[in-house]
Amino acid sequence: MKKKTKKVYTKEDWKIAGIITAIGIVIILIVGAKTSDNIASSTSSSVSDFRNGQSVTLTADLPACITKENLDRLDNIMREKNKDAQTEMLISGDVIVISSGSKIEIVDKGVFTTKVKYIFGEYYGNTEFIEE
Repeated sequence: MKKKTKKVYTKEDWKIAGIITAIGIVIILIVGAKTSDNIASSTSSSVSDFRNGQSVTLTADLPACITKENLDRLDNIMREKNKDAQTEMLISGDVIVISSGSKIEIVDKGVFTTKVKYIFGEYYGNTEFIEE
């Protein structure tokens, strides 16, 4: 009859077990946070909780551009406080201003840039301006 020997776990075995446990905890926290965010956004009426497909009434004017490149250019011009360049972009149609109180639909919410639908067109605006 064979004698059963007890498995002796090495430090390497314990390290692997610890890593697997840590990864499991992180996954549980992420899933829990996403679930909490979904519950919060479905019950909250705050504009900052908006999501794709949602209609939003603007509380401030929104400078918006047809392309992300034009929005990046506008951001640079606004940082430089170059009023002439801002006016030139408005006149050329590279930027429009969607008035406060207007209804827009969120097409694709991003961290910095959000694509919105307004009347018959889609535009890019800074997410922070929509959340105000």
